[in-house]
Amino acid sequence: MAQLEAPRASVRSRIDNDHRRGRLIIHVAHVNVALPKLGDQCLVMRDARKLNGKCVCLLSLFYAALFIAMLVLRPGSRHFYEGFFNTYQILPPLFAGLCGIIYFARGQHADAARRAGWLSIAFGCLSFSIGQSTWTYYETIRGVEVRFPGWADAGYLGAYPFLIIGVVLLFGSVPIAGRARLLLDSAIAASSLGVLSWYYLVQPLWHKSDVTLLGKLISVAYPLGAVAGLFSALVLFAGVSKETLLRQALAF
Repeated sequence: MAQLEAPRASVRSRIDNDHRRGRLIIHVAHVNVALPKLGDQCLVMRDARKLNGKCVCLLSLFYAALFIAMLVLRPGSRHFYEGFFNTYQILPPLFAGLCGIIYFARGQHADAARRAGWLSIAFGCLSFSIGQSTWTYYETIRGVEVRFPGWADAGYLGAYPFLIIGVVLLFGSVPIAGRARLLLDSAIAASSLGVLSWYYLVQPLWHKSDVTLLGKLISVAYPLGAVAGLFSALVLFAGVSKETLLRQALAF
């Protein structure tokens, strides 16, 4: 009986080994089939990203060309000219805000802070778009003088906190060791613009006697907010030298 069981055991062993080999071959075949598909998907995503970038660049060039043409040729009446520019200036921040929300929802982010940073930047763009829409509504649609300070200023100035907070959240990915140097270098670059803004813009606006205290504060907040936003962007731009996409987004 032992002599009969030995051949049966060896036969079962060969069958099990062949079965395992067959499963291994099938698994390897599935992997070999899946890898090209994954590679094709990556190529498609990369090509789509390049196509989207080209479309954005072409639209930006078309926008700039039309803007310059209207500025030089000045067709139509004065009301049409002012209404065109008021409406035309709504499009860039609105488009940027929508792109920021889409990238927040569907983009690949290193961490939650960076994702929130893009959302904050998108809100800043939309806030500026709301301010410009409010200005257009009063001046172009209703045909009245825009009050200062007014609701349009709330939209304009509301963009600065969102933009600065968003850039700071993106700045969190910069290594701690290089932050002090980046802050110092960017502070030197931004302080020169800040001094010029203070001398030529802030002081004359503050010393206007026919403007209320709230109007003076809002007038001063515009150049100071611009300098603060520029400072934050310079710090981040210098700190993400290895991240090409982020540098291109900041430059754009």
